[in-house]
Amino acid sequence: MRDDEEHERARQNAEEAARQAQERAMKDAERLKAEALTGPMKEEVLRQSGLIYGGLILIGLYMVQPFLTAPSLDASAKISIVAFAVAIPLLAALVMVNRQEAFRGRLTPSVTVTVARAVAQAAAFVGIVAGFWHITWIAGVTF
Repeated sequence: MRDDEEHERARQNAEEAARQAQERAMKDAERLKAEALTGPMKEEVLRQSGLIYGGLILIGLYMVQPFLTAPSLDASAKISIVAFAVAIPLLAALVMVNRQEAFRGRLTPSVTVTVARAVAQAAAFVGIVAGFWHITWIAGVTF
């Protein structure tokens, strides 16, 4: 009976130590993440994000233009247009958010903005690949 109690106590102590170690690791990770983007690095990330969003908008506008006057569209052209129809407004909104982040000097912790970034970049990527695929499938696969 005594061995069972000692074993149980040792297990509980080990679980508690593991939980505390995990909490310390999470706090350290959050602290390092917050410290990673400070000063000039944060400013550079904001500048690069704005450049990326603007570049993707420009690429989208140039790639969609020929499809607007086409008499009929194949599947890859339609996919490209729909993807850019999703991406361009989101990217434009992200440019405005990026300006606000630069003005405030910090990145927004908003989950909505994080999701919008992922969706906008993924949709732009799909639009570019589908646009190249419309020209030739080799170009789409290569991109």
